[in-house]
Amino acid sequence: MAEFPAMPLWTDAYLGDTLHLTTLEHGAYLLLLMTMWRNGGTLPNDDQKLSRFCRMNMANWLKVKKNIITFFVEDGENITQKRIQKELAFVRKRSNAQSERARSKYLKTKDVDDATADARHAPGSAPTPTPTPIKEKEPSVPKKGTRIPDDFTPDPDVAVSLGVPMQLVSQEIAKFRDYWTAKSGKDATKLDWPATWRNWCRNAASRMGARSSPAKSGFRDHQDEVTKSFERAANGRDREQEQPSFLDLGREDYRRGK
Repeated sequence: MAEFPAMPLWTDAYLGDTLHLTTLEHGAYLLLLMTMWRNGGTLPNDDQKLSRFCRMNMANWLKVKKNIITFFVEDGENITQKRIQKELAFVRKRSNAQSERARSKYLKTKDVDDATADARHAPGSAPTPTPTPIKEKEPSVPKKGTRIPDDFTPDPDVAVSLGVPMQLVSQEIAKFRDYWTAKSGKDATKLDWPATWRNWCRNAASRMGARSSPAKSGFRDHQDEVTKSFERAANGRDREQEQPSFLDLGREDYRRGK
């Protein structure tokens, strides 16, 4: 694998220097440049090997060699290329600088982590608490009342459980819907329609209970007492039970009174 997988190619400079090359020579030259980059900046100065790097047989390589070889310089038993060497030096320098920065950052972070670990495990030292992030409460949006929804169906079981007779539940549901549908103004809107239905049922059950056992008025009590008096008189019991006590006297009592 190449030391640096990406090779910089300055297209403007390349095309300016290679306008005289044929398409075949361009291909051979680029293959040699890429192979040289992967090989660390040099290639063996051997025609047999160079022809293989260009994917050519020896005859074709010798035809294109005279125009291509002028871009390279001999370096002992190898050939190299000045632009390749310059770019490799630049990339190596930048890579080393990045590695050094990464190493310094690692050592700095490691020193802090080691110091924190030592402080945690030191005898008698209190652990450093980890702050718990506090989530800000989102402002609550006030609920808005709505008119009775078209799809709202009052629960009949709720009505029965709150004291509305089964035979009157359907009637109360119809009255409830008609009332709130026809209602206008701000009072016609509610936040909780199920709760409104429960309150309606409680009031309805209370009204029904009041009608089934009305409280007696004073006049009604008087009428009941008169009726009972007539009944006792008709049965002959009224005179015996209601004689005044001063008439119930013994014989000796009359003589004392003289």
